[in-house]
Amino acid sequence: MRSFPGVWVPPGGRVERDETLDVAAIREMEEETGIRLSAHPLFEPPRSAIFSPTCRVLGLWESVFPPFLQMGIPKRRHEVVYLEAAFDGVYTDEDLLSMLTPEVNEVDVAAWFDVDAVNALLGGGDDAKDIHVAALCFDGREWMKKSLPLANLVSSPDDNEDLANAERLISGTIYALGKWLDMYRNTNPR
Repeated sequence: MRSFPGVWVPPGGRVERDETLDVAAIREMEEETGIRLSAHPLFEPPRSAIFSPTCRVLGLWESVFPPFLQMGIPKRRHEVVYLEAAFDGVYTDEDLLSMLTPEVNEVDVAAWFDVDAVNALLGGGDDAKDIHVAALCFDGREWMKKSLPLANLVSSPDDNEDLANAERLISGTIYALGKWLDMYRNTNPR
């Protein structure tokens, strides 16, 4: 995410005046990833929609900036609503990456996280050391497909590392992934 380098978050942004939550989510998803979704079944879908997902709220999160007291007293706060869009069908990593056309002014890396990756991320440490995710990475000129290790996202910055530039999942993203995993397990028991 360009505005917070090294921070991994789902696509998102602000709700514009006179815009509903679901329409904002659809707009932000398309702006940041290039993927066009139709609206929630309760709303009329846009004509250009590619997918018609089932949407549900995962949870709410209060966020402050800067995120660490070592970086200064918080100057901004906002509420984050995490939504889940579930697609019908089965997609390979290659299929999913081919759908992405990330916005280079906002996104440096885009990746898909499957259930195993989310389990490893939430387990932390050793659970993530051998798992990689398929990703698109922008090198300043073009998007390149890469396999990224999850271990980078679960390591905590040490006291000597610059907190602002440490690659990490923010606490709100961890919260949302946990809520998603709980919902997934409830609908897909083993």
